[in-house]
Amino acid sequence: MNTNDKIDSVQGSSSDMPGVPDADEVKARQGQAAHEERARGIEAAMREPPLIEHKEQLRQRVEARMAEMAAALPGLRGGDAAHQRRARDIEAAMQAAQGSTSGGWDRVGEMEAAQLSHWLETTTDLLRPPQET
Repeated sequence: MNTNDKIDSVQGSSSDMPGVPDADEVKARQGQAAHEERARGIEAAMREPPLIEHKEQLRQRVEARMAEMAAALPGLRGGDAAHQRRARDIEAAMQAAQGSTSGGWDRVGEMEAAQLSHWLETTTDLLRPPQET
């Protein structure tokens, strides 16, 4: 028996050893375990209602932004075409927020909360003065 034969016989394939999984089987088990862990986390997140504190904070931020927008509208409506366009954009944004809260804040769920958070991020530019080109 030469050296290579000895190495091959010692290393062997783990699938040749009873009760010892091979590398592919180990990877598959690890992948399945990770998938099951993610699934449990997603299921738990879906069962838990949104935290009241977060919903209240979101409500305060949305209401503050709506008030800022409402205050900006009168000064934009009578202006030039750019100001009027900005007024229409603000009105459309306000309608979008009102649509997400049309059932009242008690009925704002995860989807509506996500939409409103995105709305807050995307409407900050509407309140900035237009850039002159």
